[in-house]
Amino acid sequence: MKIVVVGAGNGGCISALQCLKSFKQFDIEGEVEICYDPNIAIEKVGQGGNRPATKLISKYVEDCNDFVEKTGATLKTGIFYENWGTENKWNFHPVLKAPRLVDDYSGYTPDNLFEYVKKTEGADTFWANAFHYIPKKFSEYILGLKQFKVTEKNIVEPESELDCDVIIDCRGKSDSLTYEKAINPLNAAIISRKDVINANSLWSGHIATPNGWTFEIPNLNDTSYGYMYNSDITSKEDATSDFVERFEVEPMHYIDFDSYWVKDPFVGERTFVNGNRHSFVEPMEASSTSVYTAITRYALETFIGGKSKEYAVNNILHMMWKWENLFLWNYHSGSIYDTPFWNYAKNLEFREEVRDIFKVLSKDGNGAEVLTNNDNYKPWRKIKLV
Repeated sequence: MKIVVVGAGNGGCISALQCLKSFKQFDIEGEVEICYDPNIAIEKVGQGGNRPATKLISKYVEDCNDFVEKTGATLKTGIFYENWGTENKWNFHPVLKAPRLVDDYSGYTPDNLFEYVKKTEGADTFWANAFHYIPKKFSEYILGLKQFKVTEKNIVEPESELDCDVIIDCRGKSDSLTYEKAINPLNAAIISRKDVINANSLWSGHIATPNGWTFEIPNLNDTSYGYMYNSDITSKEDATSDFVERFEVEPMHYIDFDSYWVKDPFVGERTFVNGNRHSFVEPMEASSTSVYTAITRYALETFIGGKSKEYAVNNILHMMWKWENLFLWNYHSGSIYDTPFWNYAKNLEFREEVRDIFKVLSKDGNGAEVLTNNDNYKPWRKIKLV
């Protein structure tokens, strides 16, 4: 079997790796080709990964130190939330054995939090957790792996141009597809980086602001910053002023975005879409790499494993609903700020199909604790929506 992945961004690279895993799962011989347009820029600002993607990537990296050096990767033991909710000034969502009860680390402070993290066996090792990385460097690393055939070519019509059994289209959002709008309070971001080395920081930072929240990503040779907000509530000028004051760095990019997912990921006879062509909701919890992994797995269970397309579509939809509402669940708990953004975010309704479930699970005033409280998070993981 031959699979061609179109695109070499995060979605394309993760899809290609998952193809290798699926070949092994179904015990078949297969070839994966990554076909990409080198003129399409890939983001140079760092981002965080998550546990499912880390487990997948680790299977195909021979030298961890080489991977770290070439991708700018640093250890990510979790996400540090600050100013979320109204009861606590900070919370920590660990990668390993997450979630943890808040009381588990109540005796620690941000300065000695790693002592808490190390209590979990393997927590101070790279592949046992997750990592931060530079997407462009990550793409270059994956394209250099011997497992893939790589072709530089601008593909316009994959079904007519590519000779293969399955096509995974990761070229970015398309006007030719029908999308469902996700419920989310954000629609704009400012991102940048500077040569401040903070590689000993062991987690991503998610800090609530009056206008939304910021992320801080420590990479091997620099630090990346993002400022998430709603441009219908906060002006670009005000957001920029706050961003510069907080991080003492000038913006590199301004991004206006939609939150969405495609209604049907299957296109034509041989193609399914992934990456930003499939979906983008928001960067909280570094969910995208986990989503890309799952989409490829479900789709290949259809193309290789004989399951129905309805099976894949329903499971992918189920996954997107859960992520959308987990984000809303966190916003509903508010922040320390009483501002127009947070008043708007706290009052967004859960999707009608799951509204009653999430209202029962939601708790007022405890912010990111919903991600670290077993009593809340476990029921969320078990929810069956379709």
